Amino acid sequence: MNEQVKWWIESSRRDEEMARILMEKSYYEGAAFHVQQSAVKLLKAVQISKEIASNQLMCVKIIEAMVTANLPADNIANFGRKLDLFYTDSRYPINGPPHRCFDEVMIVELFVSLERIQSFCGKYLIE
Repeated sequence: MNEQVKWWIESSRRDEEMARILMEKSYYEGAAFHVQQSAVKLLKAVQISKEIASNQLMCVKIIEAMVTANLPADNIANFGRKLDLFYTDSRYPINGPPHRCFDEVMIVELFVSLERIQSFCGKYLIE
């Protein structure tokens, strides 16, 4: 496996771990951000391993590049879209203080989306 791919995978794992720690402490806005970042980084690992051109750092854009390159990723697009919705709102007070916009139920749902993306990516990241 390409060394750069390994870096993206490790970074994805660390973001997932940070999200779980933040969720345990009820810092749901931080958990939302790190769940999204974990998914992006894992998708980026697949993109690099399959030599798919894209400089995007949003789930849905990477998934679109995969579909264009004939990788059957369209079945995870909705999960990517759901995660991407929280990329900005989890960090900036656009719709109010971020900590008031997130709750445990929401984060659990985001982890389900991450798990679906992890399942998809796992098929393409076998050493």
